Amino acid sequence: MAKKIGFIGAGNMAEALMRAMIESGEATPAEIIASEIVEKRREYITNTMKIATVPDNTIVARESNVIVLAVKPDTIATVLTELKPILTPDHLLISIAAGVKISH
Repeated sequence: MAKKIGFIGAGNMAEALMRAMIESGEATPAEIIASEIVEKRREYITNTMKIATVPDNTIVARESNVIVLAVKPDTIATVLTELKPILTPDHLLISIAAGVKISH
């Protein structure tokens, strides 16, 4: 699988990371996908950064080999439960949620 970086959540922190990756040349918009539950936010990310966005976290997990969990700490457990059947040892899982362990 070619490099594909998936963001679960596309809020301000995720946007800053995606923008930095693109501006530094570490990734292209085509190498990034993000899930976001808020439709207007998906439209904003797609229109301003040319990044594919979807409303479904499992699509991001299936299409990515690096997954950045960029959701609020109180939703991490729910997201990890949703992703657990999809994740493999080949996935790199990164969390930017403060104070939360991902060893779910």
